[in-house]
Amino acid sequence: MSGDLDEFLEKAKKKGLSEDQIRVKLSGAGWSNEEIDEALDDLIAPPPPKNSNKKESNQLVEKHSDSMQHDRPVAVVANLSIRGFEYAIMFISLLASAFAVGALAHKAIYDMFAKTSSGYSYGGTDNFSAFLVTILLVCFPIFAYMFIRLKKAEIDDPTLRKDPSRRKWVQFTELVTFIVGIGYIIWFVYSLITPDGSSEDTAQYFLHMLVTIIIAGGIFIYLWRDDRKKGD
Repeated sequence: MSGDLDEFLEKAKKKGLSEDQIRVKLSGAGWSNEEIDEALDDLIAPPPPKNSNKKESNQLVEKHSDSMQHDRPVAVVANLSIRGFEYAIMFISLLASAFAVGALAHKAIYDMFAKTSSGYSYGGTDNFSAFLVTILLVCFPIFAYMFIRLKKAEIDDPTLRKDPSRRKWVQFTELVTFIVGIGYIIWFVYSLITPDGSSEDTAQYFLHMLVTIIIAGGIFIYLWRDDRKKGD
């Protein structure tokens, strides 16, 4: 093979020309098919780098794994465990019962002072009280049953106390009761530093705050202490 042909093939390889492109160019320059075939036969492909096959196979496996993960359906909402669902029922019925008891107590305070100057009178009729009593009659038995049931289950299996769903509902209930309790404390302190009413108003605000702290604070303290027992 002549030096000119060697030089051309060297340049062609550097430019990344394909075999067909090289054949067309050589044939157009007047080289015969035999000479072209001989020149191309002399081109020896370099051996692949070490572990290249292994890397390629690993890349194929990774791509296949990625495609499978993309094709796999993704859960939009995580499912609760059986116990987790029971904890959800218990804490929802607890919050509903606490709301009903608190609302009845606040309404009793309003009725006791016979004042609705704030523009909000908790319904103003017996229908609202009947509605609150209905909530209590429905929700509290559910809460009591689930509480006893889950307490027995926790005694039989202490690891149940570490159930993620239980922890989430405990923390959620603690957060709700804390916000409600601290909100009424702020409201009462604000009424003290901006006195624009009578002593009866102050006494009424204090009773509202006291009722809220007893209910919301009681739930918060119980859950806080129960969730931080030794061994948990």
